[in-house]
Amino acid sequence: MDFPSKRTFDYWTLNKSGDFYALVELFDDSGQDRSGQNLFFDTGILRATEALLHCAGLYKALGVEPNAHVEMTVRYGGLRGRILTDASPSRRNFPRYRNLHEDEVSVPPITFALGAAEMEIVDLVKKLCEPLFVIFDFAIFGDDIYEQIVTNFVNGKVT
Repeated sequence: MDFPSKRTFDYWTLNKSGDFYALVELFDDSGQDRSGQNLFFDTGILRATEALLHCAGLYKALGVEPNAHVEMTVRYGGLRGRILTDASPSRRNFPRYRNLHEDEVSVPPITFALGAAEMEIVDLVKKLCEPLFVIFDFAIFGDDIYEQIVTNFVNGKVT
């Protein structure tokens, strides 16, 4: 039997208190570019959006009230030596930013009302992504970039 040299993982668990935990590999390591060098900013924005939508959908399905507050924390690892770039460079002609020092980033907890998650999703995604992107030569993205990628994803279009 022929096994791929690199296995992928995506682990989610929910406990009885309602807390859930996700351990997800960097998508950048399981896609076409398995070099372990690149980190695609647009993919990071998509994954943060996906995590927020999953969280909100899970708690709604469990019958949690819309005015309940949710706290989310994110930690990114395996970052040292990577290059922040775009998954589709021909589309945006994005410069490449390098991270030579930090291997891990812990995002300060974000808190949001469950019922407001979808209306505030662009701002919430930005709060989850900015601490990651800044370690790459202080890379920042305008609200228009977040708005475009998040809105397209919510509407079923991956850009």
